[in-house]
Amino acid sequence: MRLLHARPQLASWWAGLEAARFLVGSRLRSPYGGPSHTFEALERFLLEAVAAHQAEAAAAAAAAAATAAGTGGVAARASAAPAAAPAAAAARPRQSLALLLHTIEQLERHVANAYDGSPALPPPPRQARSFFITNRRVCIDWFARIRTHLLRAALYSRAPASVVRHAQLRLVELAARAAQLCTRADGVRLVRTLSLTLTRTRTRARTRWSTRPNPNTLTLTHQVAGSS
Repeated sequence: MRLLHARPQLASWWAGLEAARFLVGSRLRSPYGGPSHTFEALERFLLEAVAAHQAEAAAAAAAAAATAAGTGGVAARASAAPAAAPAAAAARPRQSLALLLHTIEQLERHVANAYDGSPALPPPPRQARSFFITNRRVCIDWFARIRTHLLRAALYSRAPASVVRHAQLRLVELAARAAQLCTRADGVRLVRTLSLTLTRTRTRARTRWSTRPNPNTLTLTHQVAGSS
């Protein structure tokens, strides 16, 4: 406990971890309601935190632009100290956004441990494990739906590891969706369309090149026109 009091960041990390463990152990039942209400509340908090950071960043940028556009000399030096206030104000939403991002990431980690298991985490209670195995698809779809918001939150909170992780997961989700939507017939049709487009592009490029006064290219133009 002394370590948590001495390091507020460690206390915030531990609080996010315990919140995720509580939600998994309670089968996503929270003071906001059942599982669906808990997901809705978390998504709403995430959207509001991202919007608040965007507003604070825009205000800080506007203040910095107004300071840069001011007069030089003594006035510019006098305004340098108050200019640090918008940066400090923008750091507060960034901290809350980073804590919320950490909590949702830990929730995703513990949910995956509930339905797949993990050697790095202790197993949840049997009822919670049965619940998440049954609702595995629902949880995966929800995390996939908020993936872009999590990626934006990671960018705003300046967490490079989270940015890389959520970007990779987003690419995997897009690839899986494209594989579901694109059947074999659609794939053949797509390849045929791309081949025809490439052929027409090369033919047009040769035709444009043949307009130059060169006898060899003029002969090639007649051959292309005759073959078409």
